[in-house]
Amino acid sequence: MREKAANFQEDFVRIEVATAVSMGKILAPICIKDAKIPPTSSLPPDLRPLLEHNIAYLDSGRDFLDTIQNLVEAVETEFSRKNNDSPPLLSQPVNFGDINNLADLSLLGRQYPTSGIKKLSPLPQNVDNLINSGLEKVSRGDFDGAIEDYSLVLQYDSRNFNAYANMANAQYRKGDYSEALVSSNEAIHLSPENDSAHFLRGAINYYLNNYKEAIVDCTQAIRLGSSQLDRVYYIRANSRFKVKDIEGAIADYTEALEYDRYFLDALWERGEIYRRDDNFDLAIADYDQIIEINPEYVHAYIRKADIYCHKENWDEAIAVYTELVGSNPQFAEGFGLRSYAYEMVRKYDEAIIDCTRAIQLDPENAASHYRYRGLLRAKKDDTNGAIKDYSTAIRLCTDDDYLIEIYIERAKIYEELRRCDEAIEDLTAISNLPNSGMEGRIALGKIEELGKKID
Repeated sequence: MREKAANFQEDFVRIEVATAVSMGKILAPICIKDAKIPPTSSLPPDLRPLLEHNIAYLDSGRDFLDTIQNLVEAVETEFSRKNNDSPPLLSQPVNFGDINNLADLSLLGRQYPTSGIKKLSPLPQNVDNLINSGLEKVSRGDFDGAIEDYSLVLQYDSRNFNAYANMANAQYRKGDYSEALVSSNEAIHLSPENDSAHFLRGAINYYLNNYKEAIVDCTQAIRLGSSQLDRVYYIRANSRFKVKDIEGAIADYTEALEYDRYFLDALWERGEIYRRDDNFDLAIADYDQIIEINPEYVHAYIRKADIYCHKENWDEAIAVYTELVGSNPQFAEGFGLRSYAYEMVRKYDEAIIDCTRAIQLDPENAASHYRYRGLLRAKKDDTNGAIKDYSTAIRLCTDDDYLIEIYIERAKIYEELRRCDEAIEDLTAISNLPNSGMEGRIALGKIEELGKKID
């Protein structure tokens, strides 16, 4: 990163990582072999959030492939969690039946076997409505309260299907997947033909990374005629993807969309598979559907533009970014991304306009935006404007290591303008910074070289 800055080169990897950090995308920092985690002060401000992530350590040897696989699975799990702040299934309370009538273990008009299911003791009158109370508590997010209600029912009736099923749902919503699995197992033992119970256990198994078991449960829910087939197919698709059944996953996402054409998550996941397999036309078709349904779904625009950038079709990428900022005019990263695309086709004036808009919308990262605008102005030979922007970036920047990079770039301009005294001032500022290290020593050597030019 510093080598590119010293040579006045753009560091596209750094730009991509900083953009990902600012957008809150999933990142997986990796230390290779004996690499050390850098101190916070050594990173530019816009890259410091990287150190808030768990760091993976990768080395050659017998564990190399296992480490890679674990890392991939961790990223995929986090992606699934992040795109579903609450689990996508059974997000609403489900009434599996009337606790006072075990013959009515029905859901959606079907009857389930109740032979051998007996109450161990009569429920007291004030407990009769505990299931409904639990459902109400789940609906307002009081999962612990709901679990207490269902547990109390089971104290009096240890074979109550509805209490087990609804408790599994509450535990699932709470994120206690291991406990939810135990409860759902009990529910299915009591009523093995209940499609919703299989559906719920399939979702639980998915979040426990029991993908094969999740596929079995979802398949059973489909066989039993689930009323939530879009969600069942979605979970089975996710599970099939995890076990590398890509064709099966695509088929299930497609089935989910047959039942709900507005199912954004299914469109997104199918589009991502197409993109990874370089089926770009199909991927773009899915991203376009997402945008049509929800114009504020910014990641669909970004993925679509990424494809065009990959093809170096910058005009198409610019068109997508233009659509993005048109639908999301407060999305600073959209202007930053379009600025980069404009730079690739040497439309520096347009790039500068977008960078200026990013400064207005994202003042917290103003130093980074000013620095980038300085680089753009330097490319169009507006050296005075570039120096002004670099000076503003220096004034706003509070990180010494990031300051070094900005000083290097401004010193480079001064040197090209033969303003050696000012270049020396910047290099001296670098050498005076605490912990300037090798950059400080390089700066001192450069000062000596420029001093000879002055003499």
